[in-house]
Amino acid sequence: MEPNLPSLWVSDLLPAAAVALAGASVLVLLGSFLLRRFRQSGVRWAAGGGVLLGLSLRVAAALADGPDIPDLAEPFDVKAFEAYSLPAGKNADYLYLLAQRSLVKLDNKRGTFEATEKSAQQAALAGWAEANPDVRKWLDANEKSLTAWKAGTTRADAIEVPLSEFSYLSELPVSNEARTFATLAFLKASKVTSEGQTADAWSWYRAALRYSRHLGMYGGIIERMVGARVYRLARDPILNWAARPEVSAADLRQALADVVAVDAMTAPLSRALKVEYLSVRHSIPLVLANVRKGHPFVAVATRESGRPEKMVRIANVCFSNWLANAERPRWQRRPMSDKDVGLFEPDTGSAKLPPARELKKLVAMQLSGLANMGMMRTSPDEDYALPGMMWLFDSVDRDRVNQAAVLVGLALQLYFREHGGFPAALPELVQASYLKSIPLDPFGKGEPIHYRLEGDAKDRAVVWSVGLDGSQAAGKLPTTPNDSYESQLTVFEIKAVRNSQNRK
Repeated sequence: MEPNLPSLWVSDLLPAAAVALAGASVLVLLGSFLLRRFRQSGVRWAAGGGVLLGLSLRVAAALADGPDIPDLAEPFDVKAFEAYSLPAGKNADYLYLLAQRSLVKLDNKRGTFEATEKSAQQAALAGWAEANPDVRKWLDANEKSLTAWKAGTTRADAIEVPLSEFSYLSELPVSNEARTFATLAFLKASKVTSEGQTADAWSWYRAALRYSRHLGMYGGIIERMVGARVYRLARDPILNWAARPEVSAADLRQALADVVAVDAMTAPLSRALKVEYLSVRHSIPLVLANVRKGHPFVAVATRESGRPEKMVRIANVCFSNWLANAERPRWQRRPMSDKDVGLFEPDTGSAKLPPARELKKLVAMQLSGLANMGMMRTSPDEDYALPGMMWLFDSVDRDRVNQAAVLVGLALQLYFREHGGFPAALPELVQASYLKSIPLDPFGKGEPIHYRLEGDAKDRAVVWSVGLDGSQAAGKLPTTPNDSYESQLTVFEIKAVRNSQNRK
């Protein structure tokens, strides 16, 4: 993407012009002297002019400086981290890419696509009987692709892009097809469930959950959030499967063990931040090279203003701040003085940050004009916030809510089959050895995920998180599409299995 020249002129060239005009009389006198002294030497005259231009640009950069940016070291051992690699024979993404070669996509015709997608979603949730002929043909056409994809989910590790090459230019083909493969896996599970193969159905749900962890295993913001999205899409089909009468206690025990193993695959939040830091650092020279190629004079001004070094400093400050809070539970993270800026208050003894609003303006100034595949603003807008890393923090916490919902939901269904009803309180799941502990509410203050029984027969259980608003009101079940979006994300109903013979 081409840089925005007007903003570059404003942020880099106009200050230099102002300095030049302010010293016009000095330049005229000095020029006259140089012309008389070096009348026979055009080279020396050019050299003198170059020195003056360089000095002007340096002075302009000094005048354009905002608040001091702390000169912090890199926030982690970058060389050691980016050196990690994975051979193709052990990389799940290698098989996912092979699967994509034979992937048959839905018909792109608007009416056909929408009808088929809707039918696929209904079949994944309500059962195979909801699948129309187009959905059934689509699933059959992807048998080969699904086989390769499922083989990829059995591997332990995945890297979509080598860490040493990761940048804003990186293509993410595996992440781009995540929703398609997840939908196909849910359809396959729905189909084999209808055939009485409940254990085989679970193997497809397990594959989708492992896939969700692979997506964010060594990825940045996008991959991690796509992985969380896949887990969320799997949540309701899994809870519906667990409530089916043909699913036995043995099926649920296996599912519980698998979910614990899948959750252990979840990469720490700090890893996604480190990958994103690599992306920023690797992208800065790419952006500057693009500027040099199309606008060499602007590139000189940009370099002489010290902008590249300032951008690195800003990255070090921001990512050090985020990494210091990444592995803390939400209730133990440092507060934010300004949520629009998106930086936590520094720990006692840490480098002092410039005031939040001043830092925000500084970021806008340094990024303005250096357009980078649409990821950086191209105007010095003071409303430009720091990168939306808080979206990643929120996404990871919501992912933990979904993990808790699946884990607790499976344990509740197992308890129901073996005890004839749901427990009065979640600690009974630990006492009965279904769970080692009750998951904490990621949005709470250290308390376990919330739970209650409903219905005259106590045949419905509700599991919920207080959500982003931190309100117990988030425990209200959504009943209409107009209900709180937050409640749709954080409140789950666990329905009693019907016509069950308490199968063991």
